[in-house]
Amino acid sequence: MPKAYAYTRNGGPATETSIERDRPRPGPGQLLIVVRAAGADEDGHARGEAVIEVAA
Repeated sequence: MPKAYAYTRNGGPATETSIERDRPRPGPGQLLIVVRAAGADEDGHARGEAVIEVAA
């Protein structure tokens, strides 16, 4: 089972944890992107957001 980095509730670093969850399955017109590495800002918080549109 893959691991995911998750926020358990709103708040600071104490609300962040690693969880196990089922691998997501993309729907029609969607992609599954595998992240092998990610950065963190100077406070140590992981940040990331992406929107990818694929032309049909």
